[in-house]
Amino acid sequence: MRKLLLILVLLSTLGAPHVLTATSCYATNTASSQAALLTLLRTHPQGFDKKFEGFSSYTITIHEIAPQLDGSQLVTAEARGTFLGLEKRMTVLFLIMGDQILGGQILSATDLQPCTKS
Repeated sequence: MRKLLLILVLLSTLGAPHVLTATSCYATNTASSQAALLTLLRTHPQGFDKKFEGFSSYTITIHEIAPQLDGSQLVTAEARGTFLGLEKRMTVLFLIMGDQILGGQILSATDLQPCTKS
């Protein structure tokens, strides 16, 4: 698997001004399949979008793509976003088959600090 740096800016079709900047350290065979994978991680209900709901933007970095014998892929990806000056970060191992996320496991996470009364 050859290394490729791919930076995409995908504008959300939602009414809110969501912007996703996606960076990939590894690529599959084509840039279009890489873009499809990043879009899947952004838009699928089991992807990052619900975890970063309300953020004006966040980045996704793909650290590793491991093709499996059954045609699925194990994808390790990290998402980072900032909300009101606080950073949220998640690293997740996804099991992906075609255009579906079959499952995932959170490997590490740093969440926003809870609001406290002053």
